[in-house]
Amino acid sequence: MSRDEEFLRWIDVAQDDYDAAILLAQAHKPLLEIVCFHCQQSAEKLLKSFIVKNSGEIKKTHDLVEILKKCTEIDSEFEKLKQRCIDLTDYSVEIRYPYPYEINDADMRKAIDDLEVLRAFVLAKVEE
Repeated sequence: MSRDEEFLRWIDVAQDDYDAAILLAQAHKPLLEIVCFHCQQSAEKLLKSFIVKNSGEIKKTHDLVEILKKCTEIDSEFEKLKQRCIDLTDYSVEIRYPYPYEINDADMRKAIDDLEVLRAFVLAKVEE
């Protein structure tokens, strides 16, 4: 698979997670943890798409701050996303297990907002 094909695959799977988050958030009884998980997953895949497009080498991790460091090495403007990545990272793997994790509607809305800001930023960067 070429770098361009791989980049587009990352964008596609990021879009799937974004669509799932939005759809589940609009449910009569939103699945808060699942929405937040899909927000984190979409953000992760978007950041990885930028890395693939620009260097091709991505590390297997769900830590958005670690992934963001690689993006920042390529383009220092990514530093603007640091707090959003810190906040979204909490919704990666741990949220998928049956341990107490209290999430409310405000947390879910913030996760969607963080993702939408990150998403717009990354998509603008990959289109440059």
